[in-house]
Amino acid sequence: MRLIIAFKSGIKPYMPVLLNELTRILSIISKVSSNPKFNHNLFESIGNLVKYASEQSQDSVATFESLLFPSFQEILRSNSEGMFFNFYFFLF
Repeated sequence: MRLIIAFKSGIKPYMPVLLNELTRILSIISKVSSNPKFNHNLFESIGNLVKYASEQSQDSVATFESLLFPSFQEILRSNSEGMFFNFYFFLF
């Protein structure tokens, strides 16, 4: 998260790789989550990535939606406890 904040809009070239890894981690912790601080930091990282990568171009928003929405949709369907609901609505 701190690297994303430090790089700011310079993070855009690394966005696809970072986003793939963050969504992969998200799918893992959605099944077995035991650390709320890690969950919060993960969503903060995704939020900052969206913020800084889309500052220069609004085209990035569509990319984020197409990459994140399927993962979020699956996790929302399977996450009966609802521990991630607030985070999802914060991002969208």
